Amino acid sequence: MQRPVSFELPHTALHLYNLPFCILLSYLLLKFSQNDDLRAELMKTRGTTLVEAAPGDTVWGIGLSATNWKAQHRQRWRGKKSVG
Repeated sequence: MQRPVSFELPHTALHLYNLPFCILLSYLLLKFSQNDDLRAELMKTRGTTLVEAAPGDTVWGIGLSATNWKAQHRQRWRGKKSVG
């Protein structure tokens, strides 16, 4: 049984982030709060940095593929890393 989740963005969040980011944040909070298995997998990554490794995506990701040697070096990431 799924338990209901209540989530409210602070009113200042809309000033700090754009609307697509707020929508994504809400989606991720709901996704991981409603699925115990996914939440457990996510919690195993605590202490690490999760990013999207997509060479064509410099808005949500690092702008590099996971196989690119630069992806292993944070200072070489080209994107905004909005997801990670």
